[in-house]
Amino acid sequence: MSPTHPTPAAPLPITDGASLRALREAEERRRDAELVTRAVDGDAAAFEALVARHRPWCVRIATRLLECRDEAEDVVQVSLTRAHRALHQCVHREQFAPWLRRILLRRCYSVHERRTRRERWVRRMEPDDHEVGADREAHRVELRLDVVRAMATLPPAYRDAVVMRLLAGLDYHEMTAATGLGHSAMKMRVQRGCARLRRALPHLRHDAA
Repeated sequence: MSPTHPTPAAPLPITDGASLRALREAEERRRDAELVTRAVDGDAAAFEALVARHRPWCVRIATRLLECRDEAEDVVQVSLTRAHRALHQCVHREQFAPWLRRILLRRCYSVHERRTRRERWVRRMEPDDHEVGADREAHRVELRLDVVRAMATLPPAYRDAVVMRLLAGLDYHEMTAATGLGHSAMKMRVQRGCARLRRALPHLRHDAA
């Protein structure tokens, strides 16, 4: 009588939350790569599908950064248009989401910088009545301009990380999803970016928890 062998157990389904999230994210990247390839080949519907997948996140983050829904919508539209024109430059197609989000964040930062400079100019043109309130507001605008100038000196990778963490208020999971980088790498960029800002702006406080 031949020996019997136990039937191999069926693999257990993956139920761990982190594992499921990783599988979902891998599938999202695979789908993005497929759509980017089709869009680069001239499939307009494929790019529309990419827009449908990523526009909600872009609008949410731009609104949080700019504090104005209409302005955020405009920035997102400009960012998507730029992405469409430069789509052939997205070499790592499975990384379309981080690539698009970098375009968006840098556009938001540019708008924020112009707005701060415009506020400064407007304050200078206003009459000098209500001096105490005007001086306080002028000081606030000057501080914001100091921050804008200091941010402009950061390497783009550090600036993007600081913008996401301190201005947009993203948590590290959202930041890793936005960039495709790991938690430790993002935290390091925030910490190094904030360290440089502290040196440039010793009169201000920066918390990068």
